[in-house]
Parts: sequence; structure tokens; C-alpha cells
Amino acid sequence: MARKAALDRRQLLAGNRLFRHLGNVELDELVTYAKVRRYRQNQTIYHKADAGVSLMAVLSGRVKISSVSADGKEAILNIIDAGTVFGEIAFLDGKDRSADAAAMEDTELMVLDRRDFIPFLEKHPQISVGLIEVLCERLRRTSEMLEDSAFLTLPMRLAKQLVWLMSEYGQETESGTRIELKLSQRELGGLVGLSRENINRQLRAWHKEGLIALDGGYITVLDVDTIEEIADYLAL
Repeated sequence: MARKAALDRRQLLAGNRLFRHLGNVELDELVTYAKVRRYRQNQTIYHKADAGVSLMAVLSGRVKISSVSADGKEAILNIIDAGTVFGEIAFLDGKDRSADAAAMEDTELMVLDRRDFIPFLEKHPQISVGLIEVLCERLRRTSEMLEDSAFLTLPMRLAKQLVWLMSEYGQETESGTRIELKLSQRELGGLVGLSRENINRQLRAWHKEGLIALDGGYITVLDVDTIEEIADYLAL
């Protein structure tokens, strides 16, 4: 059983772009440093300003990276799915966490401590290229969110988010594209920087127009072309 778990962790690392250039010997070495931690749905993994002492990879489940304002408004910065690493910023510079992390569902993580990984990174500098790619991707997404909040209307921002969610979690059905990610309206608002009330109002309007269907936290886009047009998707 322990052997199978180690192989599963090695397979996860091998499939991640950070570690794709490593051989089996190096991957096995890395796995020996890894710890497994489990979190219940909605359980906090770390808070903003906590010490960044570990890098984490999602074995199963899903993680939300967010920031909460003093008045309780939440901005969701990223959603981390199985097979993806997170926590790399504070992990690399040794400073505090820049955001909160919480399990969106029951989640299992593989955790690499900084004191183990940094010496490993020094021996295998090719991993640095993958880390740079991940950091650049995070920066691009953050910049895009800032631009959207400044230049796009409320319907455009929400429609663009639905287009992205379809690309990541969409499942084709007879009626349209169902987004297989359950999000509350508060969480959806957090993804686009809008209040739950505004999200509710716009979703109800689109539902009434026959553009989407709502089902207990799940959204099915019935008219993909119109939603993409609202998002000005083709011009982006």
C-alpha cells in the first residue's frame, strides 16, 4: 500500500511541468521528502501572512486561493485542481503567504518543506524554468483580472468568467455546456470582483432570456455563442 502511494505521488510529480524533466531516481528522491495532509471541505490550509515554509501539490480535491478585505469581501485569485502545485511565491522567497488557501471540497495534498526542497532545487536547477513559468502564468492571470475590473462591464466580466469556466470544467450535454464546478454566487462574485447581489441579478436575467440554466450551484450555458459575444471573447 505504501509502495503504491509512493508511485502515485511520483506519477503526479512526473506529470507536473515543474518536474517533467526529472528522471525516476530524482522523482523518487523528491517523494521521500513529501508529506501527505488531508483537509475537509472549507477547511483553511493557510492564512495570508502565515510563514511560507512549504510547497503543495493537490493529490485529490480542489483548493481556493483568495484574499479577504477588512469588511469581509472575498476575491478569489485562483482555483487549484488535482495535479497542480501552489504556494510557490512565499515558498521561494521565504516570506509570508500572500493570500489565503482553503479546501473547496475534501482534499488531499502532498507537501514539500522548503528546507528539503531548496537543496534539491540547487542540485536540479532545470526545475527553476518550470517555477518561472508558473509564476509568470499567475502574474498574467492577476494582470488580466485587474484589466477586466477596470475596462469591462459587469455582464462582460461575468460572461468572460463563464467562458473560462467552460474551457476548464465544461461538459457537453444535450442542452448546452454544463460547468462541472459547484460555485456559490458569492464565490462566483469573488472570481470576478462583483457582489453576490450583482451576480444573482445578472444570472437571473440570463436565465430568463434562456442563455443559461441554474441547478443548485451548477450552471449550464445554453447559448454559448451569445455568452461569448457578451464577453467580447473573439476580440480578446
